[in-house]
Amino acid sequence: MTARPARRRVVLATLVVVVLLLAVTSATWVSGTAPTVIGTETVSVAGTSAAPAVTAAALVMGAAALAVAIGRRVAVMLGGLALLGAAVMVVVAVAGLLADPAGPLLGAAAQVSGVRVLEGEPALAPWPYVAALLGAGAGVAGVVAVLSAGRWQHAGRRFERAGAAAPGATTGAPMASSPDPATTAPGESTTRPAGATGLAVGTVATPESDARTRAMDDWDALGRGEDPSRDQAP
Repeated sequence: MTARPARRRVVLATLVVVVLLLAVTSATWVSGTAPTVIGTETVSVAGTSAAPAVTAAALVMGAAALAVAIGRRVAVMLGGLALLGAAVMVVVAVAGLLADPAGPLLGAAAQVSGVRVLEGEPALAPWPYVAALLGAGAGVAGVVAVLSAGRWQHAGRRFERAGAAAPGATTGAPMASSPDPATTAPGESTTRPAGATGLAVGTVATPESDARTRAMDDWDALGRGEDPSRDQAP
């Protein structure tokens, strides 16, 4: 993995370890023979019974993977520590079985013959070693999660960009709607402050614009009840 492994890779690797551990523990880990009244009978014990702590550790790993996948920095660190603890649990359980492989078989022999006696040495399958390797892999994933928790971003975090300013938010007086271009005199401004009359600032005075301005002023005078013709020359 790279120097800054992706969170997704660590989570997926942990989930693969969990699935493999559950599959491995369902297989036979140790087998042997037990004497009976009619001879001998083969007895075997699966990993779920030979080392039940391995199954429990696999479930802990699954929960830790979930915490690493969706948690914040503290949750990711706790998930990584949980992975380390589960990995240690797997290794210790496997080591205990390797130290005394006959222990789990004695109970199986008692169910067959009624006595806790075995004939010969128990045979170990390769699955306990595979489980130990998987546990070590989960421990590595836990170390990576703990060391990378500060660099991983919280799942679901979104980067929001600043929105555009609302139209007219930085302008001064509100502007009225632009008049129809067909009725706008040449040289006259196409925008006018709301409620204002006369030429807009910066408009070039032309005969057409002067006539339009006078007409607008006359209408305003009529609206106020005044006679616009009294100020006009005869």
